[in-house]
Amino acid sequence: QRLLEVYDSLPHAFDELDASPHNLDAALDDAPLDLHEFMAGVGMLRPPISAVQAHFAFRGLDGNRDDQLDKDEFVRGLTLGYATTSTTTSHTSSTATTTTSSPPAPTTTATSTTTTSPHAEGMSSGTLTLEEFRRCMLAAYATPLQAFHAMEMNPADIHTFTHFAHTFRPPLTAEQARFAFNGLDADGDELLVSVEFFEVLRLGHFSPSADELKAMFGLRASTTTTTSILATVAASGEEGALGKIGPASQCSFQPGLALAALAAYAARTLFVMLRLPGACGAVLAGAALAWLLPGGLPALVPGWQPGQLPDAAYELLLLLALVSSGLGASLPDASACVVTWGLLPAAFECAATAAYGAIALDFGFGDSLALGVALFAAGDGIAAPRLRQLAAAHGDGLHAPRLAALAAPLEGLVAFGLFGALLGLASPLAGSPQRAVAGFLGAGVSLAAGAALGLIGGCLLAKRSSVCGLGSRRGYVGMAAEAALWAAAFVLAGLGLGALSPGRASLSGPHALSRASGGTSGASGGFDSGGAEGGGGPAGSDLAAVLVRPELAALGASAAVSFASGPAVLHAVQGVAGGVWLPGQLVLLGSLGAAGGPQVRAALPRILPMAALGLAARLVGSFVAVAATLRCRPHSDAQNRAADRAALGADTALLFLASLPRSAVQAAVATAPALRGFLGASGGGQEAAAFVAAAATFYVGVLSPLGVICLDAWGPRILR
Repeated sequence: QRLLEVYDSLPHAFDELDASPHNLDAALDDAPLDLHEFMAGVGMLRPPISAVQAHFAFRGLDGNRDDQLDKDEFVRGLTLGYATTSTTTSHTSSTATTTTSSPPAPTTTATSTTTTSPHAEGMSSGTLTLEEFRRCMLAAYATPLQAFHAMEMNPADIHTFTHFAHTFRPPLTAEQARFAFNGLDADGDELLVSVEFFEVLRLGHFSPSADELKAMFGLRASTTTTTSILATVAASGEEGALGKIGPASQCSFQPGLALAALAAYAARTLFVMLRLPGACGAVLAGAALAWLLPGGLPALVPGWQPGQLPDAAYELLLLLALVSSGLGASLPDASACVVTWGLLPAAFECAATAAYGAIALDFGFGDSLALGVALFAAGDGIAAPRLRQLAAAHGDGLHAPRLAALAAPLEGLVAFGLFGALLGLASPLAGSPQRAVAGFLGAGVSLAAGAALGLIGGCLLAKRSSVCGLGSRRGYVGMAAEAALWAAAFVLAGLGLGALSPGRASLSGPHALSRASGGTSGASGGFDSGGAEGGGGPAGSDLAAVLVRPELAALGASAAVSFASGPAVLHAVQGVAGGVWLPGQLVLLGSLGAAGGPQVRAALPRILPMAALGLAARLVGSFVAVAATLRCRPHSDAQNRAADRAALGADTALLFLASLPRSAVQAAVATAPALRGFLGASGGGQEAAAFVAAAATFYVGVLSPLGVICLDAWGPRILR
């Protein structure tokens, strides 16, 4: 009020505050004010503002705590009201308290004066702690995830948040809602996204400090001040403050990846020489790299951290994983018996693991499903070759090893499909009744579209030798590389289906789920919808983004190519694709070890009972699958069925042991940046993502070698 008695508007007042008789030109620019300029400017008002009062006002208006007051902060603060907070975090406790300072002397400000809400008795009219905010929120909603979905906007602006806060029990006042919004809006962009909402709730107090912002957004240690953190975060996005964040996207990562791949390859070679799974060696090499170099490689690659892949690198590796999984599944041989052996035990383990996450770990529904999907799939590239060797060594009369070898690749194929469908549940339509339908419908449409392309490509691939050019020259000479390139072209065509939709879908982006409704902070990747700039595109474009999943289309295309191309051609394509996939697999496994290795020891008390429960459920599922398929074995005479019934226990044990080794699927899913974004949107945040990575590291690094040792030692005895 005192400013408006002198100046005609708040922007005009800001322009004049830094002007002085010695520098009248300062009124012509919009340069930020420091504390001394602000104190000098308000000290010339009549009656003057005291130095103590000016200091208090400056701290309250300086929203991003950078000791610089710009025009937006000045106008917004005086228009909407301000409060100065000081946060004290205890390092010996997981809780933190937020206290609010008051002006040292009464003064007239532009802050609106309201009385305390009768429903919010015990809290001041303009401030509250995070625990008070959480208590009021959970009195109205069962979980933070349900509460966030109730806003129906992601990102949410102050108006949406204020309306949302009025639904609390007791409801928050407008001043309390503004205070809570400022405390949750970590990057100060006036938009609240799910990452900020859930991470600040996890921290336990409003207004994260500089160190907490670095931990939240994964910034490197050289970023020290709040201003530089927010500038780095803002610069990393395309339009907003939560784009591609992390050291791997901020620096040259090739030397770091080369070092990680070299270490993983050396460890893999050693483990293969010892007849142990090479995947285990690659994971342990990544964990050792993270343990030996916890601070990164500042001398070689400034800011690079082991275990962090840039989005572009991960997207390429994921494409290789999808192609390998689709081509590795021998769909022409997928009889009812093979499908039952491949899916029923996996379903038992996935359900048991998800139930453990929900009951024992207190995970939400989405987090529990993500945990089960990330861990259940067996490593077909480890067990299948050994099963074929066992089948060859014991003659043609035994069908169990061959059935188990054909069933193993189906688990990886289903795991990738379930992961894509699961991420589709956190779609741009989150919070609406169409969410689940759109997610699963999108997965089905994408797989069907990719499969149609793959069938065309597989049929043409099988007949490519009959294509002739000029005269009698053959268009193709029958080389394996030709077949692989042809198959890759149709798989990439399936991947390119995403370009036909208004929003691009991808498994790579970490924060896309938090902006899925199309806010200003759009980033590429991550099953993101893109949307319209500035707060949500039309529902039709969001729905189109949900219905087109390029990676799932690529998965369907590669599986259809393997179905339609014929055994000889498929074998040639698998050889080329396997050679290309091997280095990518090593990088993913090394990244998994580096990301989850340091957390395995702390998480081991929770991982061991989870693994025991999941494997016990898989053993039961293996017995049910073997017993249910006695009548659909390749032979059908009464004598062989009697022998199969007598070998029911042996076949169950063999199928169970063949499923113990884990490798590529866990590495691809657990290291997915989109998994972290999904867990953040589901309320689990970084802690849930760290546990998934640690559990996947344990499964690949410990469970795989144990499974191989048991299969090599007991497999021949079981078959005898």
